Amino acid sequence: MDLAGSTAEIPPAPSDVKVVEVQTLEQVAAFERTSALGWGYPLPSDDDIRSAHRKVTPGSFLAHCAGVPAGTGGFTLVEPVVRLWGAAVIPAMRGRGVYRGLITTRLATAAARGATLTLVHAGPMSSPILQRLGFRKFCERRTFRVDIDS
Repeated sequence: MDLAGSTAEIPPAPSDVKVVEVQTLEQVAAFERTSALGWGYPLPSDDDIRSAHRKVTPGSFLAHCAGVPAGTGGFTLVEPVVRLWGAAVIPAMRGRGVYRGLITTRLATAAARGATLTLVHAGPMSSPILQRLGFRKFCERRTFRVDIDS
């Protein structure tokens, strides 16, 4: 997505969706737990959370919906390109605008930091949403697996 004015076309998230950039230990803990729930992974240990807090860098975002941690996502900025990564919404909060809020906030933040182009590798759940929001599909990646145990 070309960021030159494109973010204005994305409808804002509902008013009960709030997205913050992660900085504090409390935010990192909520980010790590919410991300695990969104992706279906085991919850992180306290040691995992402390380690993640020591490594936190700008570009990680936590979304709340109706005051409840609901989704996560991040970006990596290599001017002028921002790569969106890791967006996940917990199953109980899907369909409420959380993903859209994460997209809108990350794009606006990246643009404010100098990004002019956004790239994202999207799976089958995210790709249709991103295309409705104005992203264009420019290639497709196919993954093959060889089962050597059988």
